[in-house]
Amino acid sequence: MSVDDITGLASLVTPLERVRHSLRFLYTLAGNKPSAGSSHVAEILHSTAKYDVRLHEDLAQIKRWGGTVRLTYNIRV
Repeated sequence: MSVDDITGLASLVTPLERVRHSLRFLYTLAGNKPSAGSSHVAEILHSTAKYDVRLHEDLAQIKRWGGTVRLTYNIRV
């Protein structure tokens, strides 16, 4: 995908494989481990698909891919 391919919010999440490729790129960039950046991008792509593009049938798949790159924080109280 090139910058010219981004014509609106829908082009970020359609075709669906774009989400997978984007998250895989960020995961690889972070040394094949979750990172804060990939966590935020995954959340934004999920929200974009849900609220702006309304890809309700693909949300579960986007959430699964996002879970792979999502950084979890261990907070001790």
